[in-house]
Formats: sequence, C-alpha cells, structure tokens
Amino acid sequence: MGSGDLPGTDSGLVRAELQERLDGEVIEITIESSSSTAFTFLSGGIGLLAVRPDGTLRILAYATLYGAVNLDEIPDDPGVLAVAGVNDQGMHIAVTFVVEGETMYLTTILRPTDGGDEIRSVATMRQQVVRTETIPPKAGKKK
Repeated sequence: MGSGDLPGTDSGLVRAELQERLDGEVIEITIESSSSTAFTFLSGGIGLLAVRPDGTLRILAYATLYGAVNLDEIPDDPGVLAVAGVNDQGMHIAVTFVVEGETMYLTTILRPTDGGDEIRSVATMRQQVVRTETIPPKAGKKK
C-alpha cells in the first residue's frame, strides 16, 4: 500500500498485491488505486507474470484504463523490470517495477499512438508481507 501521483487527481492511494499461482509457474499482480480524499475507486488492473520459452518475461494484463494487453519485457537498467505493449485500440503501455529494500516504485505510462496526451502515474509502496501458510500449533498446546 502506498501513495501515488495518479491521472485526474493530485494524489491517491495505490495497493499492489503479488501472489504465486499455479505452483509457482506464474505471479498474479493486482493493482488498485483510489482517491486519497474520497476513497473512491479510480483504476485497477490484474496481470499474470510468467517466463516465456525464450527466457524473457511477459505479463498478460487487463486494466480498467486500457483493457487487455500483452506486456513483454524490454531492456532497462539492472534491478528494473520494464514491460511494454500495445493494446487493441493502439495505445502504447509501458510499466516499470523497481524494488529497493522494502519499497516498490511502480510507473505506468499510457501513450495513444494517434498523438493524444500521455497519461502517467507513479506510485511508491511499502512492502507488507501477509502470511498465507498454516502454522501448526506448538507441541503440547491444545487448540
């Protein structure tokens, strides 16, 4: 959970969740943003991150701002996961993920191919680990 500069607002709240799926074959990424004043939903997306046969990464994504798109890994600086693609309406989408310690930086750029205005959002989130496994009770303790 963190804050961000989002389209149409001065700032907002951003929540990102990453979770292993399909026995570790893919990572599900869910991102939602809301107004920091009215707490109303602004936008969101969900994607499945997987390794392609050639060793590069691909995110099969759907977002409320741009619909469905395949985002393929593109070269960037070390420590940066950058993906990009073009949706069915011809909008170019670029997303970068950077993790430094317990902080994740997420930048999304939407660029219409018809020369329309670019839409940019930047979010900074602190890591919160949620335990999902079952922890067995200690020996000798009753439930």
